[in-house]
Amino acid sequence: MFNVVRYLLWIEYLIHLVVAIMLVIAVGGIIISTFTGFSITKNVLLLISNALLIMIIKEVIWTVIKFFKKERFSVASFILIGIISAVRQSLFVEAQISLNKSHGWEPLIEIGANTLIILVLSVAYYIVKKAEACSND
Repeated sequence: MFNVVRYLLWIEYLIHLVVAIMLVIAVGGIIISTFTGFSITKNVLLLISNALLIMIIKEVIWTVIKFFKKERFSVASFILIGIISAVRQSLFVEAQISLNKSHGWEPLIEIGANTLIILVLSVAYYIVKKAEACSND
């Protein structure tokens, strides 16, 4: 069992590396788009969206690793998944707006709702982490 956990930890580190590379590439795409005028916004937003989806999956893997290691379950991982999902959805809606595929108030309401969800989940994450720190003392 220990070998499986060790391999899962290495996979997690690899996932972090891949996501970091994807985000650096996205930044490079934004810079190129800014200076050359090439319209690659859709591709950059898709890259960022996929990087966030990978982070969601990574958080689920981390929860499984904690289970294998027989560590205490923390709801914080699922709160992080919710935050990342809301950010990802907001990016998707913003991409639709920027590509003129969506009009009216609906996308703005959806972005506002996602922003509220991110705020509420961030406060919940802070409270959970504070509670965990107090219970460890």
